[in-house]
Amino acid sequence: MIALAPIELARDAAFLRYGRLRRFERDGTSLVAAIHPAFPAVGTVGDLAVESPDEVPGLLGDAERWLREQGAVEVQGPISRHTWYPFRAVTDGWDALPRLSGEPWNAPWLPGALVTAGYAPLVESVTTLSESLDVMSAGLAPKRRRAEAAGYHFRPMAGPAGLASDLAAILSVVNRSFKAPENHLFAPIDLEEFLLVLGLPPAAGNAAPLLEPFAGVRLAESPTGDVCGFVYVTLEGQGLGSLKTLAVVPEHAGSGLGGALAAVAHDVGLSLGLIAMAHTLMVVDGAATSLSSVGGCPVVRRYAVYGKAL
Repeated sequence: MIALAPIELARDAAFLRYGRLRRFERDGTSLVAAIHPAFPAVGTVGDLAVESPDEVPGLLGDAERWLREQGAVEVQGPISRHTWYPFRAVTDGWDALPRLSGEPWNAPWLPGALVTAGYAPLVESVTTLSESLDVMSAGLAPKRRRAEAAGYHFRPMAGPAGLASDLAAILSVVNRSFKAPENHLFAPIDLEEFLLVLGLPPAAGNAAPLLEPFAGVRLAESPTGDVCGFVYVTLEGQGLGSLKTLAVVPEHAGSGLGGALAAVAHDVGLSLGLIAMAHTLMVVDGAATSLSSVGGCPVVRRYAVYGKAL
């Protein structure tokens, strides 16, 4: 049996409170298959630990049989438990950038192995690169000024004592603003599982070192002081940043706050000494890719979720 790290055991346990999950192993290879109650007809496979394409069909076959027994009529992957964790397969651009934090990763042969096993691309995503952060920031600046004139305020996360409440506010924004099918197979989670997704201990909120990964987070507060959106930028090294997540609650959709948060993200990047920004994991032809294309940002990496009828 392959030994799992404690964080993976905890993540499995959190999912099993409401979903069905089973890990499969074959000769040192493994994957996890799962069914979320929000999508009972869709099984998922992820956490593929394989060394060659020849190992993929047998392992997938074991998982697919179990998923059929559980009532699934379709399987999708790579998805580990649900889409709060890194999902998708990289299909092109492995060498364009280093692997970004929170980004899925796989060998270049995996997409072909999935196709050979009967899978086909379902949802395609891209990462683009803004190599002139100052130019992009200047172009977006009017969006931020308009939002601030309307009474919106942007702030970093609170200090250690306020970390727990800010994380809860961010989770609330995501749970309210993300939805399927626009956000693939999305379903809300609770704070306990959210901390596991972030890799934080359950008592997060009192330790200053925990704030370091969130240096690039900015929360948007409405004119009445409620947290109504956020943007999350990570530092990737050598002057590169990554715009990971941008979200606005439905009540403030159409207010221009999304564009303002994009401006804030690039301003944050400049303040942290970045010279380039990756706009990561954007669904092709979605709103985020439209904004990125306006800045003339080239596509540097491609991804796909694959699916197969059972």
